[in-house]
Amino acid sequence: MKKLLTFLLCLLISIPTLSSASRAESQINVQAAISSEWNLVWSDEFNGNEIDRTKWTYDFGNYLVDENGNVNTDAPGWGNNEEQYYTDAPGNSYINNGNLVIEAKQEQISDEYGTYDYTSAKLKTKGLFGQKYGKFEARIKSPKGNGLWPAFWLLPTDNVYGPWPASGEIDIMEASGGKPNEASGTIHYGGLWPIREYTGKAYHFPEGGAITDFHTYSVEWEPGEIRWYVDGNLYQTLNNWFSLNAAEELNPFPAPFDQEFYIILNLAVGGQFTENPDDPTAFPGKMEIDYVRVYEATGDNSCSPTVDGNFDFSCGLSEWSPYVHHDTVAQILAENEEAKVVISEQGNEEWSVILEKKGLNLQQDQDYHVSFDARSTSDRDMVVSIENSQYNRYLSETINLSSNMKNYSFQMTMPQSDEVSLKLLMGKYGAGAHNIFIDNVVIEPIGESLIKNGDFATNDHFWTAWWGDQWTGVAEGTKSVANGELAIEMQTVGNVAYSPQVYQNGIEFKNGELYTVTFDARSNTPRKMNVNIGKELTTDPWFIPYANTEIIDLTTDMQTFTYSFQMTEQTYTNGKVVFELGNIEGGNAPTTVYIDNVSIVQQ
Repeated sequence: MKKLLTFLLCLLISIPTLSSASRAESQINVQAAISSEWNLVWSDEFNGNEIDRTKWTYDFGNYLVDENGNVNTDAPGWGNNEEQYYTDAPGNSYINNGNLVIEAKQEQISDEYGTYDYTSAKLKTKGLFGQKYGKFEARIKSPKGNGLWPAFWLLPTDNVYGPWPASGEIDIMEASGGKPNEASGTIHYGGLWPIREYTGKAYHFPEGGAITDFHTYSVEWEPGEIRWYVDGNLYQTLNNWFSLNAAEELNPFPAPFDQEFYIILNLAVGGQFTENPDDPTAFPGKMEIDYVRVYEATGDNSCSPTVDGNFDFSCGLSEWSPYVHHDTVAQILAENEEAKVVISEQGNEEWSVILEKKGLNLQQDQDYHVSFDARSTSDRDMVVSIENSQYNRYLSETINLSSNMKNYSFQMTMPQSDEVSLKLLMGKYGAGAHNIFIDNVVIEPIGESLIKNGDFATNDHFWTAWWGDQWTGVAEGTKSVANGELAIEMQTVGNVAYSPQVYQNGIEFKNGELYTVTFDARSNTPRKMNVNIGKELTTDPWFIPYANTEIIDLTTDMQTFTYSFQMTEQTYTNGKVVFELGNIEGGNAPTTVYIDNVSIVQQ
């Protein structure tokens, strides 16, 4: 996975000392300048009398079917405990008044595997159309009622990286008929159980809105980033994910979302995402689709996203936030894989022209190396700043630019964990019309921790909770972030030490190397916690330890724990750190455990 994946967070706008009117005007102008232009490449407007079978085919039945057509009877309900049986019968999918209608009916149907109480339809473009990257959009009206589960989603044409979810899934819209005031978008990724991951967010309609009205649902999918919209309103941006191959090794980012995917429209009944159907549910349930459209970006979409902290301009300004104040005449462009700043009038403040890289999650006491190349057609000064949203600066350097491209390099130590921006401030100090060129911006930790998001500054990304099963005993609780700490609240625990547990995969441990593990932890009531470092397996014995289990005594005070181990096994790229919070020496009382500042550093 990318070395500095925690750096790639959703962009947040922060413009210094501007009035709200000026800020809004500037943001609109910048967005208009950097937004993608889309060219329609495929669509179905459903204006005919019948479903176009040159564009759509069907899934059938109630069971998962592999690529060879074999039915997996261990996965009923399409692996989600869904209750419907899919057909291509004209009563389950048809064209009406310019809309595709998918109708879920309460009627009994049987096959060689069982009897089902509901029928519906699942249409897909597999084998007929697929695309890598672009804008996928549909205008949809969904039914209300417990147990109704409409969805507009994408699956890979070929499972290049392995079986689900290693090759990915993109859910553009799915909704529960029992919660008609919201719809959600999600990605599924990772590897085989128990390393299956998903990330998503619900969109809540404005007051009076619901899935029962027509709404436009879309994603804009570009290399290394996917954005979700409802009626043109952006509500989620994701750029953190991973994929494991059959050997449990990381596929290169942005896998798995760098392959061709096809479209699916379906209306399920029951299942894990929604409630079970009940008496108030009005059958038949109808999902209506006005159109489905797919676009591709008109610009060059062949660039690769940021890797290893090198924030270059190979993808233009897609990872940057340019800003020009209204007292300034300037343009910020990407040209020949460099940033080009064309200044006609430089403005009155150093922040009148800014090129900003946002969402950098820097950690306390970590040393960082910052460097970039820059030149100017006219000698001038430029300010380099790393600062948070309150404009508190952790780095502030003034450099002189000349006509020769030169590398500028700085080192800094973070006094506290914080989400910051790198700002190149180019107002005030220039004279006359001139151009500035910038390239190869790098921000690298020195002695970098192998843990991603170990400080939990804003979220719990990259950390997974496992709550046990029928063999270990199922624990009950929640995982969340509270005041910048990972909080694991447990009402009950399982029968063993590792039920529940919180873990992170994807850590490379090298044969013969020495590692230091450090973390802070506390508990609302004193108890023990186990810490394990090792290798996850998909068959018994399930886990191979690389070091002795560390048994930690937690108190109500936050304490720092540190220990070292030497890797004596073969080098492995998908190692795992596990915090076990189950039944350890009778520690089964309800409590909340807090974990923070987790790091593993190669010595």
